Amino acid sequence: MVLYGFIGTLFFASSLVFGRTTLGSFRVFIVFFGSGLLLTGIIVLTSITSAFVSYKKGIDPDNVVIPVVTTVVDVAGVISLLIMLNIMGM
Repeated sequence: MVLYGFIGTLFFASSLVFGRTTLGSFRVFIVFFGSGLLLTGIIVLTSITSAFVSYKKGIDPDNVVIPVVTTVVDVAGVISLLIMLNIMGM
């Protein structure tokens, strides 16, 4: 959560420097922070689910969890960013 807030703050500051209004800069912050919140929930759910499912099926979770989480988070990251952009009307 701290990382998404930090990235949002960096984009907030940079958009102010490059001439955006405070409201526009705040919307950029909300987009990054909100998509990070969405993504964090997806990461937790995917990690726990894939670990338990792979363990129940007798597969080593170390070999399954990282590739599954990486793939899901790559796709979910783009989707959560697009969802937040749509919500904020950007």
